[in-house]
Amino acid sequence: MTEIIDVKDLLDPVCIIYAPKTFILKFCIGLIAGLIAHKVGKISTSTDTKHVFKWTVIAAVIIYMALRPALKKANLFLTIGKKED
Repeated sequence: MTEIIDVKDLLDPVCIIYAPKTFILKFCIGLIAGLIAHKVGKISTSTDTKHVFKWTVIAAVIIYMALRPALKKANLFLTIGKKED
């Protein structure tokens, strides 16, 4: 099971060292996804909620799928629990 550290882990002394890096990465992912949604999907000028929702989801999925392998390779995902072979 792989999880990204979140706010609740700030109280855990073992995981607190990963918190600043995680917050910065989440900020960058959100910023890039927002830029894609606003620039490509043109959600700034749209009043159609379905259009805005569609482009928000598309941008988030694209960024997540693009960055996940790189983040895993760089060991920026904390593995919790037993590793399954």
